[in-house]
Amino acid sequence: MNLKLTLAVVATTAIAACGGSDGETFTLSSGTSTYKLSDVHAIDPDNCDLASAFADGDTIQVTVSGSTATFEFSSNTARQPAATISGNDLQQGSKTFDVDYNSEGASAFDCVETTTLTASGTLLEDDKFSGQLIKQNVKKSGACNLADLTAAVGYKTFPCSSTLTFTAEKQ
Repeated sequence: MNLKLTLAVVATTAIAACGGSDGETFTLSSGTSTYKLSDVHAIDPDNCDLASAFADGDTIQVTVSGSTATFEFSSNTARQPAATISGNDLQQGSKTFDVDYNSEGASAFDCVETTTLTASGTLLEDDKFSGQLIKQNVKKSGACNLADLTAAVGYKTFPCSSTLTFTAEKQ
């Protein structure tokens, strides 16, 4: 019985590693394209409140140049993670930046946080992928009062970490 289970696991792993039974490699279109999100789910605990930032039907921009895919989860170009395309994998790529609440946002308060966004995924077919976005926030300086952060950006704890999964298809 254990041998059958082991052989089944080995066979399944081999198929998954090849991207499917036929070994087909998919692509994302070069240049900047709009991708519509579906199957958007924040994994509990969603302490950085990504669930309120992204929903089914939202769109993101993805720019592909060579083997690099840059994900525009916000309009700030300095805050966009980039992943390396390798076969059908979007290998983890991160972008780290500071957010200064002394000068950003509607109400200023004493806090500078460091945010790291990490994007990865798997190509499902040409111009369609399943993705994962991980957001991690830590204090850099200032008071960074949780009540202020909750009011401003919906954090449940601080420092915080959240993971969002989604499917994205070119429009």
